[in-house]
Amino acid sequence: IDNVRLEFSITGGQTWFLLADNVNSSTGLYTWEVPDLPSKKCLIKISDTGKSNLSDISDMAFSNSSF
Repeated sequence: IDNVRLEFSITGGQTWFLLADNVNSSTGLYTWEVPDLPSKKCLIKISDTGKSNLSDISDMAFSNSSF
């Protein structure tokens, strides 16, 4: 995989916000600021930009703020 698409969900995967597209996967790092959208149902999705059917989603939801 050369480049990936990074997405973030606050709805447990029902909807996705695009964080970045065509990120070079060779670095293994991507720094971003968590949006100010408090949720306990956050997920991250990583997809291969060359093969849209190749992706992975966080195994468990997480919280992006303290409740």
